[in-house]
Amino acid sequence: MHKAEARSRGWQNIMSPWILIGAVLVLLPIMLVMAIGTIQLQRSNAYQLLAEKGEALIKSFEAGTRAGVLERFWGWAHLQRLLTATASQPDIDYIMLTDSRGKVLAHSDPEKVGRLYDVDIDFTSLSRTGSTLTRTWTDQDGHKIFEVIRHFAPSTIGRTMRMGPGMMMNRWHWPHDAPNQPSSAKDLFIFVGLRMDSVLEAQQRDIRHIVLMAAILFLVGMAGVSLVFLTHSYRQATSSLSKVKAFSEQVVANMPVGLLAWDEEGKLAEINQVACDLLGLGYERQTGRPIREVLPPALMACLDDNPRFLGKLDRELRWDGKDKEVALQVTGAPLFESGNLRGYICLLKDLSEVRKLRQQVERHRRLATMGRLAAGVAHEIRNPLSSIKGFATYFKERCGQDDKSGQIADLMIREVDRLNRVVTQLLEFSRPVKVNPRKVELASFLADSLQLVEKRARQQKVELKLDCPADLEAAFDPDQMKQVLLNLYLNGLDAMPDGGVLRVRAGFAENEAELALEVVDTGQGVDKEMAAKVFDPYFTTKPGGTGLGLAIVHNIVEAHNGRLIFQSEPGRGSRVEVVLPRREEKRR
Repeated sequence: MHKAEARSRGWQNIMSPWILIGAVLVLLPIMLVMAIGTIQLQRSNAYQLLAEKGEALIKSFEAGTRAGVLERFWGWAHLQRLLTATASQPDIDYIMLTDSRGKVLAHSDPEKVGRLYDVDIDFTSLSRTGSTLTRTWTDQDGHKIFEVIRHFAPSTIGRTMRMGPGMMMNRWHWPHDAPNQPSSAKDLFIFVGLRMDSVLEAQQRDIRHIVLMAAILFLVGMAGVSLVFLTHSYRQATSSLSKVKAFSEQVVANMPVGLLAWDEEGKLAEINQVACDLLGLGYERQTGRPIREVLPPALMACLDDNPRFLGKLDRELRWDGKDKEVALQVTGAPLFESGNLRGYICLLKDLSEVRKLRQQVERHRRLATMGRLAAGVAHEIRNPLSSIKGFATYFKERCGQDDKSGQIADLMIREVDRLNRVVTQLLEFSRPVKVNPRKVELASFLADSLQLVEKRARQQKVELKLDCPADLEAAFDPDQMKQVLLNLYLNGLDAMPDGGVLRVRAGFAENEAELALEVVDTGQGVDKEMAAKVFDPYFTTKPGGTGLGLAIVHNIVEAHNGRLIFQSEPGRGSRVEVVLPRREEKRR
């Protein structure tokens, strides 16, 4: 897989649509609430500013009215000029005075004086509380008007005002030349209409700005939330990839077969320790090298015969290695990704163990056949042997010990006894071995077994040595194991006719799961070819041997689920190790 494709596929796995949907569901309501709240706040502020502006106009109009009264030129013309001058300011649509019935008494537009202003207002409550009323409405031209309504009070009503020393002014009166006279000054109400065009334009600009800022904040927030999710997903993906990589590396490293992988350019991409051991390579710095510089010629020739693995690669190869013959089963296949060739993989299986298993199976089959044959022959031979021994004993008694015929009869008896021992061994070899394990103190058990050969060892000047901890215990069949040790002792003594050392060791392995019994002699030893056959039936190096002693030892050890290890060098002695699994005493 190329790096760009791997990176693209990784981002596609991380960029899930659910992340975007979740970000939208979280951020969109927040942005909407913020935008709507901001728009409402600005609208409220705009209305507040319009109300304050209307209040200021009303106060200025009342102040101008009071000034006219104080200067004694208060009249209709003065009031009309004041309304017209005040209404001429920007964004002021009109200013008018009405009575409590809504009749227009004065207006910035003189044509509307005397008309009835149809508006649903509680003038009595407005006059009593002295509060300011605001409302919005739309005129005939479609312009939106913000209207400020309040009780009109140009001077202090209901009491006199001091104008100066010794001067007093009565309460405020409506101008004498006004075309419409109100019933009372308390019935006057002032209306200020403010155009909202500029305010609405400002609001539209603010709304566009707020929407734009909300959209920008939404996108930024969405990017931030997505980045958080992406970071979290990336960390999870990285962690998962690290775990998968570590797991795959452990699997490849601990595979029981050798693994090789190389890319389409022929460069080694992966090799495990088993493959290095099978091919006799060093594990360091092999990846990245051309396979022609790494693989043995025999394996490389096999790959050249099928360069693209168009056919199934499954062959057995053998070649001479540095120390031994190498026998491998080679299996290979190409690696494809999206229809494109990415490389090759090759598995190497060691056939040496398979060959050993095949030899063991063949040996067991041969031994079983020989055992059945030996059992039948032994039963057929024992009866004639008994008759021959009986006749030989009769002739020996008749002829006497000094007669030549008596000597021949004595020789016949000895040979019959020897044949009888061979037949007995044949029967023992052919019978299945029954094991009855029980707990045994090894030190005393080994000491007793050495006493059986102590006399012969003294005669051959062989020194017996025992190395076993005093508190060591194990569970096995003592009768069967004593026969195993006796056969090993006798073989060791036969190998040391001129004296030597016979050493016996016992102990548990480091994992405390196996018991090891060693019998080591300093005798003549055998070469490697003979060492591979010592446990075969009827193989012996002794002139009078039957070749069944070590075969019986092998059967007994196998019955204990153990194994035998034999090592020997000519002229330096032999070492036989009996390895037994640690087991509990059999319960009866």
